[in-house]
Amino acid sequence: MTWDRLTDALRESGALSADWEQIFRSTPRDRFTPDRIRVDGEWIERTEHPDRWAEAVASDQPLVTQIYDGTTTPSSSSSMPTVVAKMLRHLDAAPGMRALEIGTGTGWTAGLLTGRLGAENVVTIEADPGLAIDARAQLATMGRTPTELAADGMLGHSAGAPYDRVHLTAAVQRLPATLIEQTKPGGVILVP
Repeated sequence: MTWDRLTDALRESGALSADWEQIFRSTPRDRFTPDRIRVDGEWIERTEHPDRWAEAVASDQPLVTQIYDGTTTPSSSSSMPTVVAKMLRHLDAAPGMRALEIGTGTGWTAGLLTGRLGAENVVTIEADPGLAIDARAQLATMGRTPTELAADGMLGHSAGAPYDRVHLTAAVQRLPATLIEQTKPGGVILVP
């Protein structure tokens, strides 16, 4: 499967709304996926198995991109494209709005948001400094340069507030008051 075919399938299924279709096509997940991914419990190296890697990246499945040291527990992943498309549809972010994303990960969702809202309107925060550096580099290669911070996303980014939309891609047990305070009245906060 190719990225265009997956995008077509997402549109046909209703997961991807028409207003996001062109942004998905111009922001392929492979541009943000590291060379080593874990799929169905198996690590796939791009250099050793380029066809299997490409097939996995263009599929509608989550990709583990990092695990906690000494465990098999994922610490970062590239979410399933259907989930990303649905979350962005529910976020209902329109051009001109300001958005805060918590959990940059690979940078793919930040790239999608930046493609829709413009770099000046997107702030993305990643807790892991190494992931933040990699995401910043990938975003730059796509010409998408949102404000990208390596910090505790649960604190938000008050310097860029207030936000019309707050999108958490990182798992949380509770929604911090700081994120609510940094959201405009009537704004949307989307949490997995």
